[in-house]
Amino acid sequence: MRFLAGFAVVLAWTAVASGQIVDVSWVGGAGTEFWSDDANWSPAGGADFLNARVHVGNRVPDAVTVVDNQYTLWALNITNGAEIHTDIWNLQVWNETTLSDAGSAMFVSDYFAGGSADSLVTDTLTVNDGAAVYIESDVPADWNFVHIWVNDLLDVNAGGTLQGFGRVVLDSRPLAEPTTMLDNNGLIRAYKAPEPGHSVPEPGSLIITSTDPDARVDLDGPGAVFGRLQVNANQVLDIQVPLADAFGGTIDLHTGARFRVEDPWELNGDAVVNVNTREIGTSSTPGDAATITGAAWTMTGGTINVDDRWDSLQFGSRCTATGGTINNSGALIFNAQVAIQEGVDFNMNGSAASLVVKPDKTVTINTPDFDLDGGAIPGFDNSAATTIEAGGILNLNLGAGADMQFNHTINLNGGELNVANSEQSHWTLAFGAINAAGGATSRINDAGVAAKIFSGRVHVTEDSTLFIHAPSEFDALANVVVDAGSTLDVGQATYSGGAYSGGGTFGKGSATIAAPTTWNVACVDLDDGPTTINADLTINADRLEEGTDGVDATHSINKDARLTVNVTDGQWTLDDGGAILYNGDSALHAYLAGSECSSTAFLETSATAASTRGSRSARRAW
Repeated sequence: MRFLAGFAVVLAWTAVASGQIVDVSWVGGAGTEFWSDDANWSPAGGADFLNARVHVGNRVPDAVTVVDNQYTLWALNITNGAEIHTDIWNLQVWNETTLSDAGSAMFVSDYFAGGSADSLVTDTLTVNDGAAVYIESDVPADWNFVHIWVNDLLDVNAGGTLQGFGRVVLDSRPLAEPTTMLDNNGLIRAYKAPEPGHSVPEPGSLIITSTDPDARVDLDGPGAVFGRLQVNANQVLDIQVPLADAFGGTIDLHTGARFRVEDPWELNGDAVVNVNTREIGTSSTPGDAATITGAAWTMTGGTINVDDRWDSLQFGSRCTATGGTINNSGALIFNAQVAIQEGVDFNMNGSAASLVVKPDKTVTINTPDFDLDGGAIPGFDNSAATTIEAGGILNLNLGAGADMQFNHTINLNGGELNVANSEQSHWTLAFGAINAAGGATSRINDAGVAAKIFSGRVHVTEDSTLFIHAPSEFDALANVVVDAGSTLDVGQATYSGGAYSGGGTFGKGSATIAAPTTWNVACVDLDDGPTTINADLTINADRLEEGTDGVDATHSINKDARLTVNVTDGQWTLDDGGAILYNGDSALHAYLAGSECSSTAFLETSATAASTRGSRSARRAW
């Protein structure tokens, strides 16, 4: 049990044995706010506070009092809107401290006047309906000042409030088993007011901790009225004590807020998490994201609401969600490993709904009806984006109810995207964009579902590389740009037109030309897999392979199709081992055109698919 005066135990028990506990009330007779003025108390002179049950507010409602010395009390009751300010002093209460009635309050500050940093030490602290305890610290959290030390139970009842920035310690005699030392059916709020002349508060922390490993906190309380937690702008609510049970109350997170729980915990079916992170002083500008961090947590139920386009929530610790609802109209930022399973109703709502996967984190979404772009409508304000940073991985394991048409922007800054669907064969980039940047290598992997680039844009920039390993289809409205120093490497693709440009390298992959197509990229790597040409293909490039040798791959031209190659220096090489197969009966000039080809391969025409392979030198110009 924590008390500064070691002899208080002996005196207190002596007082009980002799029946000397008396009631002392604040009457304000001295006309001041200070406890040290004897006339402010009845009996006059204040009696012996060590043996007193002290009442503030019972005789003078709305009284404002200031502790101006160190005091030890038997018990303390604050009622009828009265206030106690501890100022720089220490107040010790041997038994219960109770606050009741609307407006009744205790303001606990830093204790600087003595050798200890404990401002309020009490056996129990009960905050009833309408009452509040405010912690107002002026020192950094790492100074470890203790503002409230509770030896038995901190009980915030429905309508009561514990608010501020500082440190609350829950401690007792060594506990033999897990014991709840905090019950919250009211409101616990991490809050710091802005400095005068400023609208944004300085960072602050409300820390709830314990020295006993068996201490527990019940953050949503034991009753039918569930407790509420609120973390205001730029504040941290740091729970350093294990939770007694799953949390089913309400959590309000504001701009730049951090909710930290340092032991594994659970969000269950009655819980609600509300995120409001607009920039302070604005009506609709996004501010800093709120963050849930600390130990791993699970979501078995409840609801997470990111309701507006300016709101954002960061997952800062590992999370596994198996039930409940996630409503996202703003941004979800994953800075931890996160798995969202089939039992979660995960809703991306509106044209601003976005996801961000931070570096080296893996996010797996297994909800069959997931809609990545939030139902974005082409032609409207679609500011939503999915962003995957370096080393990050986003796995979408979808089903029959999923919207496989992506109308928003996908930013790959060295990340990987995997799209799987057991019920559908492909996903479509329609009126959206894929941007690969960051000077890194990004990947769209083959997860069993093809990628169809319908009328979307693929842009590779900033000396980056994009591998599209998923089977792909590029339609007539596709727009592909590969900037100088960057590379687009496609695994297997069908091309039906589209626009292709840029000063970089285009690895076409194992390609099928299904409709007339023109590639206007500085380097078109014809060595990057075979090409089946069923319609006219035109290549306007500086070079046709990344190395210094010639083209080694096989290219098949079917009847009524033509390959036209225009290179900057007017000549290209088909190496020994490369081949052009023509499946038709036209003359050479009908299916080959453009720059001169220096070839060590046969260029032959046959109605039965002539093969041209290197066995003698030849030069062809067409």
